Amino acid sequence: EVVDRLVETGAFAVDEPAAMAVGPDGSLFVGERRTGRIWSVPADQLGTARPDKVQVAQLDVATDGQQGLLGLAVAADGTVYAGMTRPGPGEPRQVVVRLVPEGPPEAVWVGPVAATGAIGGRLAWLPDGRLLLGMGDFLRGSADSFDADEPFSKLLSLDPAGPADQEPVVVSEGWNNPFAFAVGPDGAVWVADNAPGDTPERLGRGDGGGAVIELD
Repeated sequence: EVVDRLVETGAFAVDEPAAMAVGPDGSLFVGERRTGRIWSVPADQLGTARPDKVQVAQLDVATDGQQGLLGLAVAADGTVYAGMTRPGPGEPRQVVVRLVPEGPPEAVWVGPVAATGAIGGRLAWLPDGRLLLGMGDFLRGSADSFDADEPFSKLLSLDPAGPADQEPVVVSEGWNNPFAFAVGPDGAVWVADNAPGDTPERLGRGDGGGAVIELD
């Protein structure tokens, strides 16, 4: 509702706002998928007709198919993290980066060569302070066909201060494209799994805490 109001009142020059996060002070961060722009709106402006906004950054993103800026998370100290498709040199890759004042973003994790669909890319915080990243099947086929060390079709846990070549921890696997997920106040992870074709959409715990329900 808040984002709808911001759009309707012209607060943003919107180009597919695909990523959102709330800062420690209650401010709203919105990322545009194709432009790579990240905006913030102070908490005390969210209820106004035409709130003030600040452009936090503009990331260089690849934009084929579903690629782009796909996830945002803001740490308790205000540091902004983004899940995005990084363009070349070379083939575009799915990465997680940390914004640095007055400098280029730093890679937290450099993932696989990007697909054009079923990418995932969303971010959230786990209770232990690690980043939760959703990764889809990258249009490569059924989730049970991947090797254990491949990141596809999984929810992954990352050290936000770790090196770009860090080994993610697998939180859960077997998803098609866990594009929508949330971490509850009790730390439980819930997933709405986006499914291809006629395959049923699924809802369930993303941390192995219960059954997955198929939706007709």
